[in-house]
Amino acid sequence: MSMRDRFYALAGRALEDDERVAVVSAEIGVDQLPAHPRHFNVGIREQLMIGVAAGLALEGMRAIAHSYTPFLVERPYEQVKLDLGHQDLGAILVSTGASYDAARAGRTHQAPEDVSIVAALPGWTIHAPGHPDELERVFRRALGLSSEVDHGTKAAVETIFAARRRLIDRDLGICTQNPRDRKNLAFRCALKG
Repeated sequence: MSMRDRFYALAGRALEDDERVAVVSAEIGVDQLPAHPRHFNVGIREQLMIGVAAGLALEGMRAIAHSYTPFLVERPYEQVKLDLGHQDLGAILVSTGASYDAARAGRTHQAPEDVSIVAALPGWTIHAPGHPDELERVFRRALGLSSEVDHGTKAAVETIFAARRRLIDRDLGICTQNPRDRKNLAFRCALKG
C-alpha cells in the first residue's frame, strides 16, 4: 500500500471514529476519500481550502487539508500564514508528492521548497515520512491519537505539516517542541521500528 493510499484509509477512519475530525480537499484525492458529511471538497480553490480548514478549527474541529504540495503550501501561503498561523489555529496539512516526485506533471506539481517555506512560519511541526508505517505514526500523532517521540530523519515522499494551538498541545500531551524556539522550529522525522 502506498503512503497516499494509507493516508486516505487513515483519514476515512478518522472521520468515522472522531466527530471532531474534518477533511478539506481541493479536488485531489476526492475519489479515494469516503463520502462523508465532514469531508468538504472546495474544488480547485486552494486558498479557500485553507480558509475553510481555519474556519473549522475556529469551531473546535481537527481540520485536515490535503492536496499536492504546491497547492497546499505555495498557492495558499498567505492563508496558511494568516488564517491558520496568525490566529494560532490548529490544523493538519497533508501533502502528496514532495520536491520533484511529480516529474511528469511538470514544475506546477513540484515543490522542492515546501519544508523551508513552512519552516519560516512559527508554530508548525513538519514531518516527512518515507514509508506508509511512518506516515501512519506521524498522522496519528498529529491527530492527537499517539504520544510517540520523533526520531531520526529521512527523505520525504509525503509531508505532514501540523500546526497546533499551544493549549491543545498541552491538553493532549503531544507538544513536540516550543513554537517560540525559532532555531529548532522545523524538523524532518521518520520513526524507527
